[in-house]
Amino acid sequence: MNIILGAILVAGSGATLTIEPGVGIGHVRIGETPGRLEVVFGKPQQGEAASGRIWMSWLGRDGHRLDVYAVRTVDTVEAHTRFVRIDSPQFSMKNGLRVGAKLSTFQGKYPQLKLGPSGRVAKAAEVTVWDDAADGFSVEVRNRKVTAIAVHRTSDPIDGTYFAYLSDPTGSQ
Repeated sequence: MNIILGAILVAGSGATLTIEPGVGIGHVRIGETPGRLEVVFGKPQQGEAASGRIWMSWLGRDGHRLDVYAVRTVDTVEAHTRFVRIDSPQFSMKNGLRVGAKLSTFQGKYPQLKLGPSGRVAKAAEVTVWDDAADGFSVEVRNRKVTAIAVHRTSDPIDGTYFAYLSDPTGSQ
């Protein structure tokens, strides 16, 4: 299913393409179950599930993708979304920042962005992650330009698991 179409179907006439740090992207919320996402977007085109961790990717016809990483803890039956990532410039933060903006623009609005891990997304060139743990979001940067935005819980910074599935979501490395 097309990512944008999926967001509109969930929202009906009040569709939102908003990135809300610490909360979610569009109508995908941190803490919700992967089962609900499959009802909304259909079966993911790529994914992996092992050891209580689930990675799901929906690929849009426009070449963009929505990625969701969920974890099941010892005290829960179902997994819950830990972070959600989008690489489409059609989604934006309330202040207008979006994929395609310069890193320096984000740093001007969010001076607490800290350099995080680096790695590859699929077979693309290496990207670096800049994370704002307090506000609950991170940006992927290549050549000083933001190529994707991920939202996570506040005070729960992006760690090494971020690139574990993004480098090869099928797990066939």
